[in-house]
Amino acid sequence: MGFDPTELRIIRLMYQETDSADIAAELNISARSLMRYRTAIMEKAGVKTHTGLVFWAVKEGVVR
Repeated sequence: MGFDPTELRIIRLMYQETDSADIAAELNISARSLMRYRTAIMEKAGVKTHTGLVFWAVKEGVVR
């Protein structure tokens, strides 16, 4: 269940409550690409919602 650096950055930005437009702008990707990244991240983490992903990230020590 390895995450690439971009996926980890997205997780951290989501944890910081950064909105989608700002995440996409910071990473210089389209909103559609961000959606694909989020879908892949949630599948890897085994969660169904963005909130679930944040809880998972805290539990697994991905974010603090």
